[in-house]
Amino acid sequence: HMRLVFIPGLGENPDVFDLVAPALPGEKVFIDNWKELHGQRNAMDYARHLATKFQINKDDVVIGHSMGGWVAIHLKQLTGCRAVQIASWTNQKKIIRPFPLPDWLSVTLARLGLYFLPSVRNLLVRKNYEGKPSRDFFISVFNRLMSADRTKVVAQLHVLLNQTALSPEAQPDLRIHAKGDLLISVPDEPFIEVLGDHFTIITHPESVSGPIAEILAG
Repeated sequence: HMRLVFIPGLGENPDVFDLVAPALPGEKVFIDNWKELHGQRNAMDYARHLATKFQINKDDVVIGHSMGGWVAIHLKQLTGCRAVQIASWTNQKKIIRPFPLPDWLSVTLARLGLYFLPSVRNLLVRKNYEGKPSRDFFISVFNRLMSADRTKVVAQLHVLLNQTALSPEAQPDLRIHAKGDLLISVPDEPFIEVLGDHFTIITHPESVSGPIAEILAG
């Protein structure tokens, strides 16, 4: 039978789906990256772990926000499940880096506690989120990344940034994206355009749940 498997993004908790999931039918499984990520080196390693532990198969629909969508596409590659990407990517060049640093240096700085800092948070809020409905949610995610166990933060960054051994050939069954997303560039492939920014899932949840409900009914 079909299950909906929800995977959050970097620094997020499963409650990022709280405004979207209730509008969707069926059994639901919520993945907690903070609990499940144990040093997997890339998205494919993590997808293998999730597929095994949660017995994800072709009957399931994996719905991922941001980094979770990147994992979802690897799960589709592995299991044949359907995949829905919200504010996500299939081409890592679509990730917008807030600073022009090599990825390895960003990971090293995070490991040393020198990346997720109040000064960086305040700069990004001023630059991208001041006066926007997603401001408080962005701050809450950033604060979690500042205060969390650094090894768990670094594990998530590895999934986000590391090139995978098997770059996925699979494509999602649905892409949902806002042109105002300041963290992930607009896909080159067809997508459902929504209002807001990277956190449309919080600010305009009905615009996200609607298209997902349509493909589930199809």
